[in-house]
Amino acid sequence: MRLNMSLNMVSSDLVSLDLLDHKVFTGQGALAEFFRWLAAGNNQRKIAVLCDENTVRHCFSVFSALCPREITLHPLVIQSGEEYKTMDTAMRLWRDLSALQMERGDLLVNLGGGVVCDLGGFVASTYLRGIPFVHIPTSLLAQVDAAIGGKTGVDLDGMKNRVGLTVFPEAVYCFPGFMKTLPAVEWKSALAEVLKHALVKDDALWSLLHEGILMNDRVMELLPQIQQVKVEVVKEDPQEKGVRKVLNFGHTVGHAYESACLFSRQEPVPHGFAVALGMLVETDISVEVSGLKVSEAEEISGMITTVFGEMNLEMFTIDELLKWMQYDKKNRMGVLQFSLLKSIGHGVVNQSVPDGLVVDTLRKFGAQ
Repeated sequence: MRLNMSLNMVSSDLVSLDLLDHKVFTGQGALAEFFRWLAAGNNQRKIAVLCDENTVRHCFSVFSALCPREITLHPLVIQSGEEYKTMDTAMRLWRDLSALQMERGDLLVNLGGGVVCDLGGFVASTYLRGIPFVHIPTSLLAQVDAAIGGKTGVDLDGMKNRVGLTVFPEAVYCFPGFMKTLPAVEWKSALAEVLKHALVKDDALWSLLHEGILMNDRVMELLPQIQQVKVEVVKEDPQEKGVRKVLNFGHTVGHAYESACLFSRQEPVPHGFAVALGMLVETDISVEVSGLKVSEAEEISGMITTVFGEMNLEMFTIDELLKWMQYDKKNRMGVLQFSLLKSIGHGVVNQSVPDGLVVDTLRKFGAQ
């Protein structure tokens, strides 16, 4: 399956994608475009900028340097990491916004990675029953996935994104320059979502990636094409009632792995590493359930292992992982529902998988 590209060249250094009633801007001119948009509106509005402790240090000065003098930015800083994407943090931010006397016409800017975008979108969409927000994602994972699609939320007792809303930002502004400060592990983590986008919807993109084009500069060149996969799926199914579930390939097992790590207070696993392992397991299941060819499964597994190394589930029991999988949002009537692959570039949704097959596959990957 190949997507028809519909990229809009705003300028030589900026590309835009249309997503429902807003745009996703990507390129060196993204920050300047944000401030142009802001200047065209109400310059008197308050602007709160949500950062974590990393992005306030590495990205806020770059962002604020472009800010017109007449606009005051109010930074709000949280601790970095998935373990802080909680209702406690949301409560603190609601109080911060209230202390600033933020009103419905004011704006929250989410300057950060996936946690900042998820949490900031949730806080903005619930404060005063909703104030406008924009995403300025600073990580590769956020620029290809977390900031696109309107999903907001927090974790609950270790359960990923258990509480949240689907609310779309005013716009998304992706500035590639922020990636210069990205740790290598975060870059590699994001590659899982890059590979997933190709696997579920774009075999041509997969071919490019499989040919070895995962070098940093080439991935950045392909960024609008990678984003286009999610944009087109979200446009077709904004509320995730059907086809959008295809983007959850690798996430049933991946989220269970993440939740098990969070709940057991082990070192949190980067999201992309969990999804990569989830894709390995669910590729194996796809051969048995949705008709994925063994040769394609071997190609997929080989690619993921090349990027992420050997991975397994040896640290967890089957019962522990199954417990977390039961909380997956795709499940119906207590039955596990997977998003799997029919072929490379063709994902399928609502796939019921027998418990016995799930257990056998988890055991194959080392779960006890």
